[in-house]
Amino acid sequence: MVKEKLNVLTLAIGDGANDVSMIQAADIGMGISGQEGMQAVMASDFALARFRYLERLLLVHGHWCYDRLARAVLYFFYKNAAFIFILFWYQLYCGFTGSVMIDQLYLMLYNVLFTSLPPLVLGIYDQDCPAHLLLKRPALYTPGRKSKTYTRYSFWINMLDALYQSIIIFFVPFLVYYDSDMDIWEFGTTICTACFCVQMLHVAVECKSWTLMHVMSILVSCLVYFGFALMYNSLCYDSPTLQNPYWVMQHAMNDPQFWFCLLLIPVISCLPRFVVRALQASLTPNDILLTLVEEKMRKRSRDSTRSMAWSQDSAAVVFRSASPLREEVATLPVQCRTMQGGARPRSSDLPLVT
Repeated sequence: MVKEKLNVLTLAIGDGANDVSMIQAADIGMGISGQEGMQAVMASDFALARFRYLERLLLVHGHWCYDRLARAVLYFFYKNAAFIFILFWYQLYCGFTGSVMIDQLYLMLYNVLFTSLPPLVLGIYDQDCPAHLLLKRPALYTPGRKSKTYTRYSFWINMLDALYQSIIIFFVPFLVYYDSDMDIWEFGTTICTACFCVQMLHVAVECKSWTLMHVMSILVSCLVYFGFALMYNSLCYDSPTLQNPYWVMQHAMNDPQFWFCLLLIPVISCLPRFVVRALQASLTPNDILLTLVEEKMRKRSRDSTRSMAWSQDSAAVVFRSASPLREEVATLPVQCRTMQGGARPRSSDLPLVT
């Protein structure tokens, strides 16, 4: 009845045999193993040992799972749309014949091998907020419950971003190599490499928490792409259907214009996203960002308070240790006056100052 009337996704939680029908009717079933048997666990999608584990499962892992998957799916749409738009712009100059300027192996392996690892790590390991803050602030679960991350607006914004980046990726090398002796395959290799660098920078912008897995995914993708390109373009073969890729990447990398494109294109392509993120964080921050800033300010205030208390304790210790020294030094004139007119005091008669 809830699914039909409210038109929402439902979660059912049960721990006994009488809850099996409810668990099976819901979109997601949660079974609790306990004294009433394992029937609910066998019929559920997820199983827990205690009811008290539900809090962390929903507020922490539920929030993380929705946020990761939403941003990973948006990135997949953006990545493929940007690559297809690049091929479309080339059709304007080849009479819509369907020919491409990128090698066939690059086209086949681009999504399968070159750019597949970073979005997977983004969708598995990324965390937009620490677990203790999610448990402390249950209201942070609201964006996931109301589907505020993956919306029509966010989808079309990513499509517009993909369109803009494809224009930069294609037309900047087109203008740089205009009226030059660069052939079609070197031109396509430059565009493909620039597109790869832009999308690696884009996924770095999308990462909310950097871990070793995030860094390794980007580094491994770069090593795989450039390693494959150098090895593949070192081969020379004759084929009636495929073009000869011999020394294409090496020749392109010897040209300073190639490196100029690789440095300029990622900056121009990702600049609007940087600006929008900065404006959103400054003008309209969301609840997650406000919570993170508040926690950071609280931690900074706590550290400064501890530092001030430590400095005061240190000053008190120094003052107490210096008091006996001042008392001993103050007795020196009195002892010296009592010895006037007599023999010169020996060094052993004077108090030892340490």
